[in-house]
Amino acid sequence: MRRWFVSLRAGAADAGEEFSRDRTAAQSSAHISAQSRHTGQSATLDNVRLLRMESFYAVRYLLPAESVERFYLLFPDPWPKRRHHRRRIVTPDFLGSIHAALEKNGSIYIATDDVDYFRKIKEIAESDPSFAIGDADVDLPPSKFGRIFREKGAPIQWLELRKISPVK
Repeated sequence: MRRWFVSLRAGAADAGEEFSRDRTAAQSSAHISAQSRHTGQSATLDNVRLLRMESFYAVRYLLPAESVERFYLLFPDPWPKRRHHRRRIVTPDFLGSIHAALEKNGSIYIATDDVDYFRKIKEIAESDPSFAIGDADVDLPPSKFGRIFREKGAPIQWLELRKISPVK
């Protein structure tokens, strides 16, 4: 079976330039999907597949169980207004779907510049016994928002969640 790296959300196609491994990117925005597709075509990237759909749907319904080595969730929309918090992608259900799609010892790397959202993500992760929080001290793929936030000097919060398989 083919092993995949999956980038979720905006700027996902940037990652294909940095890695020789197969990569799938999910993005619901038609505009960003078109930009990513153009970037991939102009760079003649054969290893990038783009899906124009909600990331949660793609993870839950399209990815086979234990088929993904690594997920990247780079700078998801923090939806800072309280009334919009229900739209945030990182939820216990989302992490459950990520866990099902990850292979044994697989990881999801999450990056955000929003401190409040990072605290909430970490709180959700700490309450989920199927993940261990690790050090995100790895070479993560570049992204448009990552570059923008670094140029502005904004602190970037990183989190690695490693799948823990139940003891049998």
